[in-house]
Amino acid sequence: MNIQIKKDDLLRVTLKEIPSTGYVWRFQNPFENKLGIYSVQLDDFTEQAQDPNGENPVGAAGKRTIVLRADQIGQEEFELVLVRSWEF
Repeated sequence: MNIQIKKDDLLRVTLKEIPSTGYVWRFQNPFENKLGIYSVQLDDFTEQAQDPNGENPVGAAGKRTIVLRADQIGQEEFELVLVRSWEF
């Protein structure tokens, strides 16, 4: 997918994640941003409350939110992959 954004614009990517399965979203190769076109502003996991009392059970599903900022003009690629954290 190609996305065009302007310098200093933010790109928010939100993906479903269930860490109790062992799989989490990560950058395929975090060092591929050789030109420094973008920077990671946020990489956060939030559990979604599934209990009527508002409590999050252990291993609950949630969402991974990643926010990138376009720091320079240019073209860059990034790839997010669903991997087991101990194999990354």
